[in-house]
Amino acid sequence: MKKTIEINDLKKNQKLRKKLVNYCLLMYEQNAIIQDDYLIMEYNWLSKNNKLEDLFNVK
Repeated sequence: MKKTIEINDLKKNQKLRKKLVNYCLLMYEQNAIIQDDYLIMEYNWLSKNNKLEDLFNVK
């Protein structure tokens, strides 16, 4: 069984936070919510659904 790692705090990982902000702005445009709680939920959803590659392909 594959274990997934969930993120629960972005304060210590500003690079990941910036990637998530860029990803959300690209995907959701004017509807993007870039508060940490929502960014964490987005990361965990991407991780759970094997879509983290999408996050790291965003410039």
